[in-house]
Amino acid sequence: MWSVPSFPSTLCQKLEDHYQYYGVTGNYKAMAKVAQRTTEAWKYWSRSRCHKGYINWNSFKRLLTKFQLPKPRVIHAI
Repeated sequence: MWSVPSFPSTLCQKLEDHYQYYGVTGNYKAMAKVAQRTTEAWKYWSRSRCHKGYINWNSFKRLLTKFQLPKPRVIHAI
């Protein structure tokens, strides 16, 4: 089980690897969707770890500002 501080760094590394592999011209829209779905999944996982059983959007926004996920970008121009 990951602790809260180590989870975002692992998640960021996995997203960076994903962007480096799939970051070709014309694929930005799909990578942006991956970033959005990753944020939604992280919110879902945070809700399941919360002892109250929920986490509101304002609390999650504070978490996102503290641990920022990398933005999708095109690495390889074809």
